[in-house]
Amino acid sequence: MLTKPMELTSFNLINHQDKQFQLKDLENQWSLIFFGYTQCPDVCPSTIFKLSQTYDLLDQDQRISKLPQVIFISIDPERDNPETLSEYLAFFNPRFIGITGDQSEIKKITSTMSVYYEKIEQNKDSNSYIMNHTASIFLTNDEGKLVASFRPTATPQELTSDIKRILLL
Repeated sequence: MLTKPMELTSFNLINHQDKQFQLKDLENQWSLIFFGYTQCPDVCPSTIFKLSQTYDLLDQDQRISKLPQVIFISIDPERDNPETLSEYLAFFNPRFIGITGDQSEIKKITSTMSVYYEKIEQNKDSNSYIMNHTASIFLTNDEGKLVASFRPTATPQELTSDIKRILLL
């Protein structure tokens, strides 16, 4: 947990329903945010699955009146359009929100949150590539400010416990 909530830079992206998504969409509810891409072979699907399990565990606690929204922000807008994100996230949890947009707008939020990512060419002839990226999970409060980040190795039970401790303060 951060000692002081951190303000995020404004951004203008689109969600998996092809609707505008901005900083104000993080306000009035807590949000769990993960950065990745749909073509990711390992870290992204396992983390989204972990977030789905965490979401279900949080949903079982009646003290939590409003569940945090779960947001997957693509760092690969070349391949991740709204339709691709919608199909991908529906497999894990249809309530999850997929976000994509212009690379410069994605850079605004990743820079503010110190999220590293880079494109790694696999085969120059076939335009095949992977994305190296930060695998942390972030929590923003109902003012849209960053309040915590969680290590990628945390289990759903550990995430749930940590999130509850923050939400139920």
